[in-house]
Amino acid sequence: MRREPAEKQTLSLFRNEEAGKRQLLIPVYRDAGGLLAEQRELPGFEVTGPEFELLQRYVGYLGDERVLLAQYEAEPTSFIVDSYIVCR
Repeated sequence: MRREPAEKQTLSLFRNEEAGKRQLLIPVYRDAGGLLAEQRELPGFEVTGPEFELLQRYVGYLGDERVLLAQYEAEPTSFIVDSYIVCR
């Protein structure tokens, strides 16, 4: 099947004079040398007692921490310590 050539149109361009009055911000990137999460302490968050109890029951229901890691595609460095959940 042969197509007819598309109709060509000329697009007129103009210079925005207002742009010259503004400062152009160009981001400069540098190598971080590693993950930001590994470079500093991660912030914690608070949960209520009933929420934490529900979470403990859920983890207990799963029966194996590896299932929790696989279910949520977490890293093996995630773990539960005392009454805190630490994810790194």
